[in-house]
Amino acid sequence: GTFIAPQPMHRHSGALMNFSTDMRRRGKRASSRLLDARLRTPTAADAEALRLDEGSRVVSLSRLRLADDVPMAIENVALPASCAPVLAEDLEQGSLHEALHALGRVPTTAHSWIGARTAGAAEARLLDIAPRSALLVERRIILDGEGVPLEHTESAYVADRYVIDVTFRVGEVEPSSETDATAGAGSGG
Repeated sequence: GTFIAPQPMHRHSGALMNFSTDMRRRGKRASSRLLDARLRTPTAADAEALRLDEGSRVVSLSRLRLADDVPMAIENVALPASCAPVLAEDLEQGSLHEALHALGRVPTTAHSWIGARTAGAAEARLLDIAPRSALLVERRIILDGEGVPLEHTESAYVADRYVIDVTFRVGEVEPSSETDATAGAGSGG
């Protein structure tokens, strides 16, 4: 039979909005299901991306992100341990970035890398999709206003529900080596 597939949501390059704000802007109700929230030892990628000293800990958050109760993404976040007060916040209905603002840590600049992979069985169950369905994976490092790494995140979006639109300028010179160095920090993420 014939069916009409729902149109995926598009996010345009430029300003990075947090998921909650982005969904509200679209007229959707954003929510999250907290899968895990704790202090832990950072992975090597977390330590490099957040520029942590040996022996440091990170705040680790894993959430299923929903729009009007439809699973959109699984988000895994690592924050410096100084952000531990966010663990006391309502991270299912509230915004992580709003909680960070309340701590005086303002996300300012994001460096992002986008790739693809297929969903494993556990991810497929959470996202309500078939195993091995396509996922759009965004890895990013967010810096605060002082240029200090604040967040290292991987968001795995259901590829047919979410699209990231990017505009490139033909013939433009590549970014400076400083940006390239930061890009390498998150590539293992």
